[in-house]
Amino acid sequence: MDWIIDRINASEEAVYLSKPGLPATRKISVPGAVKACLNQGQLLIWASTGYLWEVDPSSGHRKRRVYDAKAEQIELTP
Repeated sequence: MDWIIDRINASEEAVYLSKPGLPATRKISVPGAVKACLNQGQLLIWASTGYLWEVDPSSGHRKRRVYDAKAEQIELTP
């Protein structure tokens, strides 16, 4: 079962996830978190610090990438 984004809390710099119908929940915190989406099972979090975080919601493993909001397009697959 896939994770869903319950809410994004910019003041807490966190994204809250859950699995529908299950008690499983996660709180993923990254500095400056302002926007997030799920893409092919990966959580993408854009931060005000200029980083894009790629997070595996199940394990918490994350990668941080520098991005330029004007120059870089992130291709999301449906």
